Amino acid sequence: MGTLFRGHWGPLHVVAKRFCRADDHTGGVDALMRQRTRSIWAVLAAGALAVLGLAAVPSAAFAAAPYETNGTVSNVKFVETTITDGKKSELTGEWSLPNYPTKPAGFTLALPVELQGLAETFDLKATDTGKPMGKCVVTKTTLDCSVNDDYIDTNPRNLRGTFTFWASTQLNNSEEEVKDFTFKNVEGKTTVTVKPDKCTERCEFTGWSGQKFGDYDKVNNDVWWYIEIPAPVGGMTAGEEIVVTDTPGDGQELKADSDFVVQETSTVTEHESGRSYPDGWSETDRSRVSFDDGPPYTAKWTAEQGKYYRIQMKLAASSNSSTEGNTTTYTNKATIKVGSKDVIEVSNVVKKQGGSGTGIGDNVGTFTINKKVTGDAIVSADTEFTVHYVVTSSTGTVLADADATVSATKSFKSEEYPTGAKVKLSEAKPKDSASVTWAAPVFDKAEFELEGGTNTVVALTNTASLETGFFKAKKVLSGTGASLIPADAEFTVKYNYPAGDAFPAGAGELKLRADGTEVTSPKLPVGAVLKLSEVAPATVDGATWGKAKFNKDTVTIAKGETVEVTLENPITTVPPTTAPPTTPETTPATTPVDSTPATTPTTPPLANTGASVGIGVGVAVLLLVGGLLTVGFSRRRARH
Repeated sequence: MGTLFRGHWGPLHVVAKRFCRADDHTGGVDALMRQRTRSIWAVLAAGALAVLGLAAVPSAAFAAAPYETNGTVSNVKFVETTITDGKKSELTGEWSLPNYPTKPAGFTLALPVELQGLAETFDLKATDTGKPMGKCVVTKTTLDCSVNDDYIDTNPRNLRGTFTFWASTQLNNSEEEVKDFTFKNVEGKTTVTVKPDKCTERCEFTGWSGQKFGDYDKVNNDVWWYIEIPAPVGGMTAGEEIVVTDTPGDGQELKADSDFVVQETSTVTEHESGRSYPDGWSETDRSRVSFDDGPPYTAKWTAEQGKYYRIQMKLAASSNSSTEGNTTTYTNKATIKVGSKDVIEVSNVVKKQGGSGTGIGDNVGTFTINKKVTGDAIVSADTEFTVHYVVTSSTGTVLADADATVSATKSFKSEEYPTGAKVKLSEAKPKDSASVTWAAPVFDKAEFELEGGTNTVVALTNTASLETGFFKAKKVLSGTGASLIPADAEFTVKYNYPAGDAFPAGAGELKLRADGTEVTSPKLPVGAVLKLSEVAPATVDGATWGKAKFNKDTVTIAKGETVEVTLENPITTVPPTTAPPTTPETTPATTPVDSTPATTPTTPPLANTGASVGIGVGVAVLLLVGGLLTVGFSRRRARH
């Protein structure tokens, strides 16, 4: 659209300037601004949309940024208590965000329909450093400001600030009016007195006396200057030579020849404001104009009958001009020579009156202490430790002197303190127990300064070492069978103990040699109460094991002491058992019969001795006893 309407006239918003003059009764800057925001806008915009085929499409409302946290806007008011309708006026207000806002964060001010913002973009600047901490965008309908994420990170609390921007009322009132403006989501009303922008006296066109005026284009950062050539009602006289020399002030530069043009018209129009002034401008044929490079810049041409003329210049603005606060002033002067008339000197200033914004948040920091317990001792994760901390401001004021409780499962996070505050941490060494020895606490950082928007994490490590001890044991064999056991024979002693202070239950075994070699146990927790037992030894031929005897079958491990245990195993030999003899069964021998007849000895036989005599006597005795028993039995029967 800029190309469509610009030509040599300038952007769309400048076209309206052809219809006004700087003095009250003939137009000028005030009327220019008025016309730009009313009928000319409507006519030109409708024409542009028709050309582009967009006449049926309504203009899209400004879409504010989608903020996770929307700030609060308050105390919106006009800087001046009385303004003129259609002219730009300055408004101010205040903004704030809740503590620790979720990002992105910002605030939006929707403008009432009777108030149109002057499009521009400006920074929110931190009041303490002057550096940008956000950005604002003004459209016809909305002021929208975002706060930078990194600024929120370092200044998360009490975020607040101010803003100022420019707008114009669109009341089209014919009388002075006290107007209450209501802004959505803003408490209260903004009241201002609005004077009408209507010409009621000396509104007719009485000719031009020669003057310069200008305006600043916020969108493109250009300064537009206009020089009106003196002319009576009815226009200039043919043949008059016109020479204009223009000298821009600092911070302005002519970028292209086409930005320095002569314009002409022969039409005077009465406008909505009631004022009449030349209208319907077009560029004078450049072949009729002589231009000299500058600065200063000169244009020379010859007037035609009944024409009105003016110079239009577009100069690129820079920051080299005079700036005070949020206002930059651009200057320009020129000389006008018409025919033989005296030279007229004209000058004017254009002020770049842009919006601005400030902001600040509390730059604070915090710290967190995380506890870690290491070592071979078992310490409950819920065991609490006390950490002492002292926080001192950068000026030496003690802000905190307190204790914090931490454990392996519970960290401590401090309150917020100003950036630069110094923190000093300490912890008393935990008290040792019989089975646990504590090392000195170790901070990865015990003294440090807080950083803005940062949570400083501190690691605090405590090492708990388990105290250990030993016991010794040896084997003693006793009894008649001891010599039957080889010296390198091994016997197994088992031990076990329940869980205790900082150690779990455990068990183990020792191998004891028959030769009585003393064996030392592995490291065992101090305080462990051991129950001893022996695995039954293997059976030995020719001997039996008696009951094993410990000099102590319960052992308590103590620091710096070694308990000695003796295990006695009695063993007794057993004499071999002799089995009774067994008589073998035999078959009786057969006595052979001698077939030779016996001969009668001639000599009598000798007396029997030895066994033969004994057998005979035994037979006789048996016969005698048997007879006596028979007689006794007979007598007993006879009595009965």
